[in-house]
Amino acid sequence: EGSMADGDGSWRVVALLALLGCLPHVVNFFKLILWIHRRTLRRRHDLIKKYGTATIDRPWAMVTGGSAGIGFAFCEELAKAGFNIMIVSRTRKKLEIALEDLNQRFDVTVSGIQIDLATVHGDDKSSNASSLRALQSAFRTSRLIFYQFHQFY
Repeated sequence: EGSMADGDGSWRVVALLALLGCLPHVVNFFKLILWIHRRTLRRRHDLIKKYGTATIDRPWAMVTGGSAGIGFAFCEELAKAGFNIMIVSRTRKKLEIALEDLNQRFDVTVSGIQIDLATVHGDDKSSNASSLRALQSAFRTSRLIFYQFHQFY
């Protein structure tokens, strides 16, 4: 009595519970496969081909906050891809350290400008006005569009 061979259908309940117990492992297996695909098998995009032009050998990438942290990591990846880098930073010392590091490790043109974009008002009395004009000039000569920053708050 009480065995699963009696034909009372209890084996179906046990099989269903076993299947439900395996479900999280199946999901995790597929997550692992996707992770492996993203990290190793997926082809990388050629960003120079995508964003470059026939008249510019290497396109420029402007990274705000590129002197440290995530912004600096973006600079490294863009430099690896072959982009010239323009770093915009609030802190002169961090900017100089980042420029020196990128210049030593990558064969790209790296430039930087110290400016606090949060305090730019566009008037000539601003302490950042000359830096803003230099930034605009740098991007005009590189055939890139520069939009004036506005204060929205």
